Amino acid sequence: MRALARGYKEIAVAHAAYDSGQMAGWGTQTSPTTEILFVPLRAGATTWGILALRPRDPGRFLLREQLTLLDSLAKQVALALEVERMSVHALGRATTSGSS
Repeated sequence: MRALARGYKEIAVAHAAYDSGQMAGWGTQTSPTTEILFVPLRAGATTWGILALRPRDPGRFLLREQLTLLDSLAKQVALALEVERMSVHALGRATTSGSS
């Protein structure tokens, strides 16, 4: 039952990170006791998903530089997803206008 309650808490923290566009969970100001760090994959106004990281040692916190690097990585992943979406959209438009 304890694992189930922890799972619900982790889902709530993941939702908070998704909705706010800010990191949440382990080592952050938002639910720092959660053992998972949730990093939003955000490009512009679109949040594509959440990167969830569970540390091997929850007692060891990340340095500010490591959090900055992780945030940059998440932004690059989100931008790659945005570029892919735009490419698929453009390809669909080209295919549709070419078949008319």
